[in-house]
Parts: sequence; structure tokens; C-alpha cells
Amino acid sequence: MFQELHFKLMTRIRQNREKMLATECTICPNIKLKLDKAVTASRNWQASWDGDRTYMVRQGTRSITVNLDRKTCDCRHWDLTGIPCPHAVSAIHDRRHQPIDYVSKYYSKDMYLKAYSQSISALRGEEFWEFTSACELLPPEMPTALRGRPKRLRRREEWEGGTQNKSQANMSQVPDVPDLQKYRGGKVMHCSLCKKPGHKKTTCPTRHDQQRNAQQGNDAQAENTYDQNTRVNKQSGTCRPKLPVRRPAAPGVVIKDPIPTPKTTPDLNDVLKKNKGKVSETSCTKRKDRPYWMTNCLRKKKP
Repeated sequence: MFQELHFKLMTRIRQNREKMLATECTICPNIKLKLDKAVTASRNWQASWDGDRTYMVRQGTRSITVNLDRKTCDCRHWDLTGIPCPHAVSAIHDRRHQPIDYVSKYYSKDMYLKAYSQSISALRGEEFWEFTSACELLPPEMPTALRGRPKRLRRREEWEGGTQNKSQANMSQVPDVPDLQKYRGGKVMHCSLCKKPGHKKTTCPTRHDQQRNAQQGNDAQAENTYDQNTRVNKQSGTCRPKLPVRRPAAPGVVIKDPIPTPKTTPDLNDVLKKNKGKVSETSCTKRKDRPYWMTNCLRKKKP
């Protein structure tokens, strides 16, 4: 890469110097083109000398003042670029001078050749480089990314007060109390249960007592609510009936549980006699029209 840059710069300096030596103009070619455009635009302006130092250049209702001795114009184009503007060219023509004589000297051919007078010497390739006994040059160590959030504050010196953020500044204003817990900003911590400073709700010494009292209060409130509901129901007569209680039998009496009767499928002939022919095998040709007991009976008749 270094050899490529060296070769391009060496060629550029030589070509620019040869190009400027070949021109016959006293100023640079690009500046000459800009001056020609200003000369063409100056035809629409009319200049008039006040008899002292300045010229008044007019175009219709517009008027601009030009000072050729100081090389200034109200449009400030001549002041900033060093190239006469159309208003200045119109005043220069009124004085019967050449606009090229009022161009800044830094655009002249002599100044350009001075800038490119020095040339870059040619260099030999890498195979001709000499080896030295000095230690090998290593690239600089790249800093590794630090963990955590990047710092935004400048590291200040001790005489500037040192580097400290807002939380550290607040901590410096709060007196050091090692027995009390504090937030990051320096505020003293207060418990939300007992409202005392120096600890949180999780480390409050009265936490279990308050929880026990709160549970007892909830139980008492629930019991009072139940008693009130019971009293209201008794007064209104809408008490819930009591469930039957099975009392123990008298001595010498044995209570037997009822014997469950097995569920049997009725016989088809018995059902037909009982129903007096209302339901028969021929009347229910489709299986979906048959009753469930008829289907079971027919299944038993099949051998």
C-alpha cells in the first residue's frame, strides 16, 4: 500500500508541473475559465466612477459599489475567492484595465510552479531493503472492550475535584453512618412496616409479630362475619335445614341394609304379553326403531 501511494504522488507532481509549463497564460487554467465566465456576465452591468476610489455598478434598479484599490465588492465574491466578480470586471473595463491583473497572486503560474517544484525521489523495492539488528517493530496493542456500561464522564484530576457521579456527590454530602443502610443516592433507608430507618421490610425485627397480629385480626373478622350472618338468618327464618343424623339403634335391634335387587333383562314373550302386542318383531324392522330390551332379547334367542 505504501509503495502504491508513493508511485501515485510521484507521478501526479511530475504531470502537474509539466502541464503548467506547457501553458502560456499567467494564471492557472481553471481560474482562467472562471474569470471568462465573469467577463461574459459583466456585459449586463454598467459601471460609473465617483471620481475618488469606488465605482457604482448598476443593472436596472440594482446598484453595487466596487473598490478596485482594496479589491472589494458588496457581493463579497471577490473578497472570498480572490477572483473578480462580474461587478468588479465591469468596473475594471471602465478603467481600461485587464481583469487578469486583478486576480490574486496565489492563482498565478509562478506560485503554482513553486508548489510543485519539489519532486519525490524514486525508491527501490522490498527485495533491496537492508536488514538491521534492531528489535522488530510490532503493531500497537489494541485495547480490549471493558465489561459493563461505558463511562461518559471525563476522568478529572485531583485539583479539579476528582471524578464523581451524582450518586457519589450526594453520598459525600450525607454524613457517614455505618450502622444505617443507604440507597445508592445516599438516602437513608426506611422500613415500610415499622417506618424506622436503617433496614428494609425483609429484615425488619417486628415482621413476624406484625404478620401474626394481622392473621389473628383476619380470623377474628371472619368469625364476626359468620356470627352476623347466622344471626340474620335466624331472625329472618331462612336458616339452612339441618342434615338428618343417624342415631344409634336400641339394644337388641339389628339394622340390616336393604338387599339390592339384580337388574335383569325382561323376556321378549313376557313383554309382548304385557304390552298386548303393541311392540312386535315385525313392527320394528329397523334396528334403530327397536327398543333396547328387544335388541337384548333377540340377541339371546340366536343359537
